[in-house]
Amino acid sequence: MNGTRKGNEKFMSMSLSKHQIEARACLESESFPLSMMKFQLFNPISFLLFIASTSTLVSQEPPRRGIGNPSEPWAFRTVLDTRPRVLVAAFDDSLWAAWDTQRCRLFQIWKPGEQGVRLQGIVFDGAHGPQPIVDGSRLHEEPAESAWFLPGEREPVAAAVRYRGHRTGVPGQITLTYQVMLPDGESMISIEETPSFKADTSPSMARRFSIKGLPQGLQVALQLGGDTSTWRVEGRAGKLHDRGDRRHLVIKENGEVTLVGTWKSL
Repeated sequence: MNGTRKGNEKFMSMSLSKHQIEARACLESESFPLSMMKFQLFNPISFLLFIASTSTLVSQEPPRRGIGNPSEPWAFRTVLDTRPRVLVAAFDDSLWAAWDTQRCRLFQIWKPGEQGVRLQGIVFDGAHGPQPIVDGSRLHEEPAESAWFLPGEREPVAAAVRYRGHRTGVPGQITLTYQVMLPDGESMISIEETPSFKADTSPSMARRFSIKGLPQGLQVALQLGGDTSTWRVEGRAGKLHDRGDRRHLVIKENGEVTLVGTWKSL
């Protein structure tokens, strides 16, 4: 009988890994505080506290990005609503905006929901398929079309544009830089856009454009989305012009011009 038992123990020892053998030896040792281990593992109060703390951590959503959250960038690049190369700026709790950097134009303005942008997909949560989407109520959206135009022989022609990056200052302050290529294919117009949230009775945003390198007598136009009541212009360097059902900001000289957009309160 003893031989059989020893044989079984030998077989079990051979089946155990090195770490399992060490753990078993430690448990069988008289010096190991087994009663303490049982208390730590099976103390019901400690167990419930552990479960409660874990549940709290899992259920909490990460804080929303914005100028009030210094732990996350309030301006960031992402895919948004299937459109690539988008720059998002979380200006305020009542207004976020996004730019299509591929076309150097405004993309969307919205009143943010709980997250502002639902950051989903393989990069953010490991899910295959979904991509980041707007979380909130849209106020304004512009199409995935060319936005900058130069004069043509009969009608304006789409200009070649290049996004040169953005810079941020104090929270809520951002400047985007574009280049518009002139017809000679070598010269460039330099345009800086500095948007800012405007506190008012209705959500509104000012977009200040600074223009350099525009030859005298030449004009460049920016196609705008929204109806004719959305935008108004301030400054001598530009004016609004309607062509068919589209409104344009026509820039006629170097200097500064500001577009102010206002949307109905939600």
